[in-house]
Amino acid sequence: MADTNMKYRLREIEFLGNRKHIIVLQDDAEWCPLVEISNIVLLRDEVPQGITICRTTNGEKYVRRVTLDHLLYTFMLRKIRLAVHKGLATEDQMNATLPVILANIRSLSTSFNVCPGGLKRTSDLEDGMEKQLYGSLGTQIYHGFLVDCQDADTSEAVGMKTYRQLLKEVEDLETSTSEGNIQRSTVIRNFSNSSKTQLTPYG
Repeated sequence: MADTNMKYRLREIEFLGNRKHIIVLQDDAEWCPLVEISNIVLLRDEVPQGITICRTTNGEKYVRRVTLDHLLYTFMLRKIRLAVHKGLATEDQMNATLPVILANIRSLSTSFNVCPGGLKRTSDLEDGMEKQLYGSLGTQIYHGFLVDCQDADTSEAVGMKTYRQLLKEVEDLETSTSEGNIQRSTVIRNFSNSSKTQLTPYG
C-alpha cells in the first residue's frame, strides 16, 4: 500500500504567459504518474479550489500524496457528474464507477499499469483507468515497443500480438526444450528488453 503521508515538493511557475501556477515536482529517484496527471489538472485549472499546500519549518512548500489523490478524485467526480447531467451516464453507473476510480487513483503513486495493446503503432494501448484519466484530459500517451519491419525474425515472432500476449508466450516457450521454441523465446525477450530504452516520458 502506498504511503498516504508521502510528500512532493512544489514549485511556482508562470505558464504560457498567464498567472503563476503551482506544479508538483517529480521525485528524483522515480517518475510518478500521479504527479504528472495532477500537474495537467493544476495547469488547466480543472479543479478551481486547487490543493492544500503545506510548508516545512524552513518554508519549503510541499503537498501530501493523499491531497493529490483527492485532487484527481474531485476532477473525475466532476467529469462523471457532468456526464450524468448530459444523460450520457446514469446515477447507478456513477455510483458503481467511483470506487473503482478511487482505487486506481490510489495506485498511481506506485505503478503505471498501461500496457501496449498492439505493437504496430505507438498509440495502441490497452484500455484501463490510467488511459482513461489521460483521455479525459485530452492528453495522448505513447509506448516505445515498436517492431522494426526490416527485422524479419522479430516481426514474425511478434506478429499482431499484444505486449501481455507476448509475455505469456515467452513464459510458455521458456519451459520448452525445443531449439526452435528457445530461439523464438530469445527473439521476443530481446525485443522486450531493447524496447524499454525507447519509452517516452508519457509511457
